[in-house]
Amino acid sequence: MNIKKAGTISELKLTDADYDGEEILLLGYYESGDKDPLLYKYTTQNFSTLVDDGGAVIKTTLGSWIAQFNRVVTLRDFGGKSNTDFDNGPIITKVNTYLANNAPATDATRFTFIIPASENYYKTTLGLVVPAMVNCIMDGTLLFTGTKNNVTVVTVGSAGIINEKTKIKINIRSEGPADWTNSTYVGFKIINAQVCTDFEIAQVIGFTEGGWFAGAGVSTLAKGFVHNIVKLGQLANNKIDLVITRIDDGWCNENIFLKGKFQRVSTTNSGLDKYGIVIRSESTPYSHNNNNFIGPSFEYGYNPNPEVGGGDTVPVVIYEGNTNSFTNVRLETGPVPCVIRTLGNSTDNVFETGYSSEFSYSSPKAVQDLGTYPTTIFTTRKNSVRQKSNKYQVYNSGYLPKKIFTKDGTHVYAPDEMFIAVSGSAANSKNSSTGITVTNTNVNISTSRALGVRVDTSKNKRFIINKYVVKDGLPGRIMVRCYDDSGTVLTNDKIYVKGEATTPPVYNSAFGGVYRMGSDVDTYMYVKFDDDVKYADILIGGGSAACELKSFSIEALDFPSSIIDPYNKKGWYASETPTTTIYETGTIVYSTAVANKLSGWVYNGSVWIDFIPSASLSTPGLVKQSAAVSNITLDDAIDLPTALTLVNELKKQFNAKLTADRNSGIQST
Repeated sequence: MNIKKAGTISELKLTDADYDGEEILLLGYYESGDKDPLLYKYTTQNFSTLVDDGGAVIKTTLGSWIAQFNRVVTLRDFGGKSNTDFDNGPIITKVNTYLANNAPATDATRFTFIIPASENYYKTTLGLVVPAMVNCIMDGTLLFTGTKNNVTVVTVGSAGIINEKTKIKINIRSEGPADWTNSTYVGFKIINAQVCTDFEIAQVIGFTEGGWFAGAGVSTLAKGFVHNIVKLGQLANNKIDLVITRIDDGWCNENIFLKGKFQRVSTTNSGLDKYGIVIRSESTPYSHNNNNFIGPSFEYGYNPNPEVGGGDTVPVVIYEGNTNSFTNVRLETGPVPCVIRTLGNSTDNVFETGYSSEFSYSSPKAVQDLGTYPTTIFTTRKNSVRQKSNKYQVYNSGYLPKKIFTKDGTHVYAPDEMFIAVSGSAANSKNSSTGITVTNTNVNISTSRALGVRVDTSKNKRFIINKYVVKDGLPGRIMVRCYDDSGTVLTNDKIYVKGEATTPPVYNSAFGGVYRMGSDVDTYMYVKFDDDVKYADILIGGGSAACELKSFSIEALDFPSSIIDPYNKKGWYASETPTTTIYETGTIVYSTAVANKLSGWVYNGSVWIDFIPSASLSTPGLVKQSAAVSNITLDDAIDLPTALTLVNELKKQFNAKLTADRNSGIQST
């Protein structure tokens, strides 16, 4: 049977069929071939009630042509055009009406709405609304050209209705970026999507809030945005790129978001606040949980630091959320105050970077836990050897201002297993030295000195060396000096120490030959020793400038190790009375000066006191102690004759003993 054909919609309007049910194939809309062909059926029924919407129903003089969509509806079927001067707003209004009137109740009656691919944008001044259970595929880009206020350009789904296993693709732009002053200018809202796996956000560019993923309930019909797998494309020049949220009684849990380029061009609203992913609630707070972002890239360009008058720029902000994760993150940002900020009752969220231009190391500045439970975890692949390896503590110096002792006016003393290295061509180490100053807050180590301990590296070859310096102070450098089994210092005839790319060990001839950090930087150092290295001196000292060191520690990776005490000493020693008063009451310093016959000094909390732990009968110490015993000077008793006689006799004997002690020199007068 031959089917009639009509080239355009205008031609179809002028065509009446010979009978009800007759079919005609529409080949285009404005001109033949400008859209996919669509079959129509003719009817004279319900002529007065049918409304010509320019797509689903086309009325003629006597009847109506009814589109046979076959479960696929396109914007072009209603007259949509990607012409640069055409406003698709009125067309979208007709589409919204058709979709609302024909929204399927079940998967069996589901159909698909498509915005066809095109080299040009589909401009619109009005928003598109797609009901639940209707697939929404935007292969072409919708360009919003209307008023940037109180509008959502695309809404998919609605409150209280599950939108299950729906295919969704969002592709939208704003004509010129918003000025970000009105938060009601939103790119898209996708509501109550559940178990949607063919789900893509291709591009969302230029809105105040790029898009919402929301769970929304109506009265007792609480629904959620859950169990979806969403592929993210380009999200650029939005004040907030993505929002995870609830409306009324909804929730947004247990979703996977793949990739996504979160971007701000440096010239777009530079200096204004900018956020990537925000987890929040539009109604009463709800802790959205177990949403997993895998491989997002935050590329925000330069934004002046808020500390100097610029905008607040944070990739992730969680107002209410727990156990959400952001992994394999790429960070290419300018100065940012943190990479993740949590508030409210948020807890146990995780942020892990791969490549990062900021926060290359695990830094407390990377996380701002401003809520009740500060439990956010930040890691970076750049120092994963430190964070993810098994670690065993080898040594912890403790608080060095209480450990390093000022021996005399210019020298300090390193107690116990610690020693002081002196820069030079030889591997010099000493118990005491100049060039180090002890303060109330740190030990200031000059560029020619270092504090250190010796570590056994005969079995374990991988170590993490941590140093803790004054905040915003002089960081100095970590160094290692290597020895073979004969005690010979291993220099640069081959590479004996390797490390991470961020802080690679660099050989230097100072201190007898060391591998050290290439610059003064406030971070740890990872080292892996060659098999020839049997033990090593771990040194912390000045670099280009001095080091303001508070403490340091050493951890072995893989399995335990130990330190070696090269000087076999214990405690503190000095040659003259100490003057430093930063130590605890009861601190003891032993004397190295034999002439003064003192064993040392003990600190009583305000001054240092001489002490002698033992004395012979001829020493002044015992004589002075005996002086504490005095004659008995009690008057003779006057009653109880017998008792008085005994007491008086005892008194005489005791006084006689005192006289003898004085004559012998045991007791002083």
